[in-house]
Amino acid sequence: MTLALLTDQPVITKSDLLTSDWWSQQFANFTPGNTVLVLLFALIAGVIVSLVYRKTYRGVLYNPSFGTTLIMLTLVTAPVVMAIGSDIGLSMGMVGALSIVRFRTAVKDPIDTAYMFWAITMGILIGSGSFMISLVVVAGISV
Repeated sequence: MTLALLTDQPVITKSDLLTSDWWSQQFANFTPGNTVLVLLFALIAGVIVSLVYRKTYRGVLYNPSFGTTLIMLTLVTAPVVMAIGSDIGLSMGMVGALSIVRFRTAVKDPIDTAYMFWAITMGILIGSGSFMISLVVVAGISV
């Protein structure tokens, strides 16, 4: 590696990227077995959240697409958290990107928002590898 002239921080060149362990560190959590395990746990947790929502829904007309949305929120959040890992810069970037995204439809019932937060929380817990905590949370809220 070469050193920058004005700062004392190392500059990473193209050859450094090809020969360094940087790539292996970036993809350490993305082994096929680990990724499948995380997605399987996220699917199970998302289905449980969706089933609890369906059982406790008190409105006039149940919309099945919202249940599917709860499952998808869990499935999408888990690999995003896996990719972020412990990288502070990337996590701040994701917070900024997610703050731009907002729902265009009005939430009809505040409990729907609570279920969305529950699904996202399950994805965060599972994506970070906290399987036991996610099991306790999903069981505790479901009961």
